[in-house]
Amino acid sequence: MKVSYQPAFIRDLRQLRGRPEYERIYRLVFEAMPRWAGLAGQAQVKCLSGRDHAYRVRVRDYRIGFYWRGEVLIVSRVLHRREIYRYFP
Repeated sequence: MKVSYQPAFIRDLRQLRGRPEYERIYRLVFEAMPRWAGLAGQAQVKCLSGRDHAYRVRVRDYRIGFYWRGEVLIVSRVLHRREIYRYFP
């Protein structure tokens, strides 16, 4: 599976440096997500209602928003739970 990272996600991740959640988010996105064979069996993944290919993963108070299109996983944003639904999808 191919993983693509949007520039907005990289910006969001840089702003999280120094926070306790940073390491957990970094490991999930750059180590665990590329090994996923599919979304089945991923406990924290939820489909966003009204959107066919938009999903989110919960990491404490942060949400990682991504799209699943065929064999490509497009990581779009990582924001606090108050803000994620304003900017994603």
